[in-house]
Amino acid sequence: MKITTWFTSDLHFKHANIIKYCNRPFNTVEEMDLELINNWNSVVKPDDHVYQLGDFCFGKIDQIINISRRLNGVQHWIIGNHDKEIENNIQLCLDKIPKLDSIDYYKQINLNGQKIILCHTAFAVWVGSHKGYYNLYGHSHSTFEPHKRGKQMDVGVDNAFKILGQYRPFSFDEIRRILDKIEINKTDSHE
Repeated sequence: MKITTWFTSDLHFKHANIIKYCNRPFNTVEEMDLELINNWNSVVKPDDHVYQLGDFCFGKIDQIINISRRLNGVQHWIIGNHDKEIENNIQLCLDKIPKLDSIDYYKQINLNGQKIILCHTAFAVWVGSHKGYYNLYGHSHSTFEPHKRGKQMDVGVDNAFKILGQYRPFSFDEIRRILDKIEINKTDSHE
């Protein structure tokens, strides 16, 4: 069985105003939440891994726990600027969400030989940018244009809708196909 790794951000569960702010095509927050859950589960299998890069849910901690339990995959969370409930209840989340593996503010991972820097916000420069390390982020809701200093990408659901036509996570293979087209600027090296 193949395990796939996924990346997403800025789901904003329980946040009615995000519908207006980002022109999401939903009439109610309940409609949006249900579609986000269904779209996630339509691509993420139970044993897949999902890195969620912040601004997960505007609800109270019990709502956050209930929503995350409905989502497929082993979850790894990066805290975003709107994740105060998660930030204030890190241990409770880890205890109550069986497939929640980690909660961090920043994370470096190596996936199939590709080094990846994960944070809620984009970096102007990052460790290894001149070596082809990826910088995956959210926060910008598909409005930030990277500086072309390296291979970086907004993995938020609004950018997924813009690129893929659906509010869902990006697979690592999808990200790799997009970022491998970008030339890296090796003149930014400090090593």
